[in-house]
Amino acid sequence: MKSGIKSGRLAKFAIPALFLTLLWASLPGTEAFAQEAAAQQPKQAIACDNNKLCGIIGIDDDWDVEPSFKDINPFSDGLACAEDQSGKWGFIDIKGDWVVKPLFDDLYWSFSEGLAKANQGGKWGFIDTQGNWAIPAQFDYVDDFIDSIAGASQGGKWGFIDVNGAWFVQPEFEDVYYFSDGLAEAKKGGKWGFIDEYGDWVVQPELDDVELDFRGGISRVEKDGLWGFIDNEGRWVINPQFDDVEDLNEGLASAKKGGKWGFIDKNGKWVIEPRFDSVLFFSGGLAGASEGGKWGFIDNKGAWVIEPKFEGVFNFSEGLARAKQNDLWGFIDKTGAWVIQPEYQDTWNFSDGLVSVEKDGKWGVIDKSAKWVIEPQFDLAILFSGGLAEARKNNEWGIIDTKGAWVVEPHYSYLSLIL
Repeated sequence: MKSGIKSGRLAKFAIPALFLTLLWASLPGTEAFAQEAAAQQPKQAIACDNNKLCGIIGIDDDWDVEPSFKDINPFSDGLACAEDQSGKWGFIDIKGDWVVKPLFDDLYWSFSEGLAKANQGGKWGFIDTQGNWAIPAQFDYVDDFIDSIAGASQGGKWGFIDVNGAWFVQPEFEDVYYFSDGLAEAKKGGKWGFIDEYGDWVVQPELDDVELDFRGGISRVEKDGLWGFIDNEGRWVINPQFDDVEDLNEGLASAKKGGKWGFIDKNGKWVIEPRFDSVLFFSGGLAGASEGGKWGFIDNKGAWVIEPKFEGVFNFSEGLARAKQNDLWGFIDKTGAWVIQPEYQDTWNFSDGLVSVEKDGKWGVIDKSAKWVIEPQFDLAILFSGGLAEARKNNEWGIIDTKGAWVVEPHYSYLSLIL
């Protein structure tokens, strides 16, 4: 599995699910997903008591499901992967009833195409939503099913299986990644290439590195230390010539050559010559860029819209961008003027006119006039979903509303809103 992540479960007492969901807002093309998640009204939360046993509470702070589990992962399609007190894993519903009995040594946290990865006796297979073995545990590891095909490892080699567990592509590769546009990444002899659904090489294994999938019919790949793009038939769309390159966004891809960054079009031609120390992706016609150790914003022709005078920037959100000066963060408008002065140790992006900021080691929430909506008092950033947020104070978790009032008092060792 190319990502190198072999465990599907999210660690208890780590980052709540809402944090992970809204983190996608910082990535290109995911803003709508994050906004949809943030608009949902949570009615329950996974919570763990001071004995570190977990259950489900309502917003009234009563236990809807008594704390009797060692761990509960985020819910997906009405089910959550849960660990009983003996250390076995199964799936529960929102009422806390076992839908899949806890019989497994390890489980992936959600189902994909009606199947979930399950481990028993050190081997992996797939179970159905009733907990029956659809594919018996016999593999060293498996990936999720996508379009009825899943990567699987056996005897130290990777291939692909179908929903019956039969080898679709024989295990003869050092690593694989899922199919996209009819091709899958595969590694052999220490090099990457692309195979078709018969396991035949479409792109010979002579690449140093490959992007995880095809986007817009092309994928960025590295050969002999240089990056370019190929299409889904294995043809070079942009020959390998760059020190580094990112995906196309708003018709342009950032590319590095000779130690400097610029932007190329889909044909690999320089639209903005490489003269920057570092760049961000384009969003709303602007991209953050660094020159001489200072950051500003350029347009899609490379002209400075906001001169480089900041220590760091993030892309604009709701008309404002995070900018750093004297090691503190504030917010600027699209003229580069300070709307909110730089006086915070850390910040997030604005959402619905509010933003979580850190001051003097504590987090609170301000509006666009820099007025405190919620005074800084929390251990971690505050991210709202449907008017509620998980909040940690003095290492204990609770739930607050948009005025900072406790809806659920902080007395849990862990808490994660159910979206």
